[in-house]
Amino acid sequence: MANQTQPHRFLPTIKLNVGGQHFTTSLHTLNKDPNSMLATMFSGKFEMKPSEDGAFFIDRDGTHFRFILNYLRTGKLALPANAAHLEELEAEANFYQIQGLMDELKSKAPFQESQIVKEEDHRKLLRRWLPNQGVEWQLLFRASRDGFTAQAFHSRCDNKGPTVTIVKSGDNIFGGFTEISWTNSAMATAYYKEIIFFVNGRKERIVKSHGSQCGFCTPGMVMSMYTLLRNNPEPTHQEMESAFEGNLCRCTGYRPIIEGFKTFTKGCCGNRENGCCKQNREGIGRHHTTERKDLLVGDKIFNSEEFTAYEPTQDVIFPPELMLPDAARAKRLYIKGDRITWIRPTALEELLELMLNYPQAKLVIGNTEIGIEMKFKNQTYPILVAATHIPELKAVEQTEKGIKFGASVTLSTLHDALKQATKTLPEFKTGWFSAILDILKWFACPQIRNVVSIAGNIMSANSTSDLNTVFMAARCKLLLACAGGSKKSYFKVIKITILFGLFDVNCRIWNECVVQAACQLLGDDLPLAPGAPNGQVEYRRSLASSLFFKFFLKVSQQLSNEEEVPDDQSSDDVVGRPIPHLAAAKQATGEAIYCDDIPKGAVCGPGFQPTCPCQDSTLMFAESWISDMAITCGISQKEVRESNFLKEGDVTHFNLELTDCRIQRVWDELLEKCHFDKRRDELDTFNKENRWKKRGIALTPTMCSVGFTIKFKNQGAALVHVYTDGSVLVTHGGVEVGQGLHTKMAQVAARSFGIPMSKIHLTETSTNTVPNGTPTAASASTDLNGMAVKNACEEILERLKPYQEKNPEGEWEDWVHAAYFDRVNLSANGFYKYPGLNYDLQSNSGRAYPYFSFGAACSEVEVDCLTGDHQILRTDIVMDVGNSINPAIDIGQIEGAFVQGLGMFTLEELRFSRNGVPLTTGPRTYKIPGIADIPLEFNVHLLRNAPNEHAICCSKGVGEPPLILAASVFYAIKDAISNARLESGIEGIFRLDSPATSERIRMACVDQFVQQNKFSADLNVDDFNVYP
Repeated sequence: MANQTQPHRFLPTIKLNVGGQHFTTSLHTLNKDPNSMLATMFSGKFEMKPSEDGAFFIDRDGTHFRFILNYLRTGKLALPANAAHLEELEAEANFYQIQGLMDELKSKAPFQESQIVKEEDHRKLLRRWLPNQGVEWQLLFRASRDGFTAQAFHSRCDNKGPTVTIVKSGDNIFGGFTEISWTNSAMATAYYKEIIFFVNGRKERIVKSHGSQCGFCTPGMVMSMYTLLRNNPEPTHQEMESAFEGNLCRCTGYRPIIEGFKTFTKGCCGNRENGCCKQNREGIGRHHTTERKDLLVGDKIFNSEEFTAYEPTQDVIFPPELMLPDAARAKRLYIKGDRITWIRPTALEELLELMLNYPQAKLVIGNTEIGIEMKFKNQTYPILVAATHIPELKAVEQTEKGIKFGASVTLSTLHDALKQATKTLPEFKTGWFSAILDILKWFACPQIRNVVSIAGNIMSANSTSDLNTVFMAARCKLLLACAGGSKKSYFKVIKITILFGLFDVNCRIWNECVVQAACQLLGDDLPLAPGAPNGQVEYRRSLASSLFFKFFLKVSQQLSNEEEVPDDQSSDDVVGRPIPHLAAAKQATGEAIYCDDIPKGAVCGPGFQPTCPCQDSTLMFAESWISDMAITCGISQKEVRESNFLKEGDVTHFNLELTDCRIQRVWDELLEKCHFDKRRDELDTFNKENRWKKRGIALTPTMCSVGFTIKFKNQGAALVHVYTDGSVLVTHGGVEVGQGLHTKMAQVAARSFGIPMSKIHLTETSTNTVPNGTPTAASASTDLNGMAVKNACEEILERLKPYQEKNPEGEWEDWVHAAYFDRVNLSANGFYKYPGLNYDLQSNSGRAYPYFSFGAACSEVEVDCLTGDHQILRTDIVMDVGNSINPAIDIGQIEGAFVQGLGMFTLEELRFSRNGVPLTTGPRTYKIPGIADIPLEFNVHLLRNAPNEHAICCSKGVGEPPLILAASVFYAIKDAISNARLESGIEGIFRLDSPATSERIRMACVDQFVQQNKFSADLNVDDFNVYP
């Protein structure tokens, strides 16, 4: 190595031979640390000659050089697995004079030998909380190595000075620090930050799979998964879906929740068995894709390899010290209040005596019926008797004649016992068991079945429950007891001829004559008048006949028998990457605090005139015109819609000339992705071969303006502070309501400053930081506030520019420090307004909106013509979101909006009494989409290479536009009904009101059962229900 007057030039790619081990890296990487020996060697100031193989030889141990290179490439240290090499690696870092690496190695050393604290984030948190100055840490005690006894602990830890204790339970890591030594008395002085908590596995997976938006449902989802895993550490896909039947979500569309928790199921990559379920479209089959290089089929939206491994034996359990001892459970409870007395007997004789003395007392087991009556129906019951702790009423006994269940046995216990019996007993003995299991599947949800009892269900005689019917049909016997010791068996069946005599007594041949006779008898047995309570009379009468016909058919059958970013984009540039929702971790742990968690009493404010949005309804009207036009003219729905598309240069009804009109491109891509023509042919074949099940398919496009129609609302503001440690605090005028606004603002700020997102912090919206905020609505919040954040960041960057030019090799913190000591303002407020908006309503001229969002959807459904039930088989969506700032959040917004629209168009029906009293006031009568209502196959595609120059980072607003795409499900249902009506010889257009409920679908599928139960049109009787 010799001095050289002229700079020596190296190739961009450098080959190295370090102690006999060969490496290839870039010249840029070797010069990352300008003060290191490697940067000096390859600075060009010295002549260096390679060996014959073209590699530069360095006479050092090559074992650790890969860690040196990785640190220079990424700025992060990935430590070797063997902690014994730590000292040697530190020596190598010292030789190469890489100061940052040396500092990190010194601070990492205390936890290098830990088998619990492995994550870099955990190490950083411990280093921040614990004193590191002048402290040398060493591993004293490891339970798996030294034993789990207190004696082993104290023998190694007593009198050793300040001590850190770290414990792992399941996926939770926590611990404490004491500033004085442990002693044999196990006494320690508590440090003020002694406990460390991390997110556990179930919470981690819902966070990283982007399954939390607003967070209201997240803790419940986590606890449902926890319950499932505690009861069954290796659930199947179906068991996992069933566990969430009682959980409702309004934001995500359920798909990301399923994707995250699916990794716990048997055979999924979470357990590393049988490959990855995301690459196999069997099972639940719900997928998404951006059709981009590294976000294909969702396996790159999150990386399941990063999830903490689930170990059932280490799961968190309910604290034993909080559990009641058996002696306490066996004690009788008597609690007397001002209005109510609660009694909990522990023996059957005591219960009978109580009921004899207090005949008006109410028995309580699950409290699902009485609780509702007391809370919502203003019922008062002075004496409540809990029959939950009586052994005889909780017993399950299998005999030769069947299985005996105590009255307090829950429906979940009933289900488990019958399911076990079907596995162990011959099939001919378990026919009724299987029938009851089929009914239980449709009864409420797991959370309700866990507390509802058999006797409670019988005594409530709820009209929405079919259990009593199947108990009666199965000839179940009730054993009744009364005070004094007498017990009697009662067996009574109402209308036994209808259930059994038709088949057993008369021995009729099983043919269509049976159907006709049964339907006649069912009509006589259900003599509902047109204005009968609860309404839906024609549907209920038709449904009874239809269900019998389904039963007839069943018996007859048995008898016959991705992310898109440039390759050269910096890893610190987070725009375009699927960053998890910033608040998801706190929402998953239940730490997030909502403004309505604790009611604060009445809030007085000025009155405002309410508004009733009708945009979605008007779009449905327009789609209905298109649909009816196609049917009337005998043209395909696809052709009619295509012929009405707006094109580039067309002028809208508000005189705006369209530019960047992408509806045709979106439409063409959708047709390609969903294979519409092929599926249409397959669907026609299916409909020809099936009489009572029909399939339909429909396409729906959308073109939605983004921004406010009122000009002054199209503005946004932000306040950005940069602190001397390099951290950044961002406040903006938008409100985070689960749509990921804060996350996107952090990404925008990180890109604007060119720093890692970990340095960006956000504070909640407040008028003392950003006053006069614009409503968070119209899908414009990211555009307006994002540009305001960007403008504020650029203003600060302009102030930092002289210091960057003066120290081009410096880091972000160096420039901030220099500016601060030079008394430069490191705060800025940003402001943005959509340019060129000048629409005048009076003259109908000027520009009303900055741009439009385009999308299209194709949905295929299957309709049960006998009941009106439907199942969405598949939905494909192509959405134009420009260059997505965060594909994971945008996909979540698309799916969530679609599922909300799905509820609006197919489920969420409002009904009122003739007096105007709402009848749909709870989950029993007002249905929103559940986890089983979403499409079996759900594909979302983001339009590629579609930048939008009118918004931040060339993106587009995405919150509201996808909602109308759910109309594709409504019109697919209507298409299926049309095919059913053709079987009855009925053609042409027909009316189907939204939402397309089971009642409306069934009555629109006109057949002999509907005709038989229809009332005469001249009956002038008011319906029980009023529909808005």
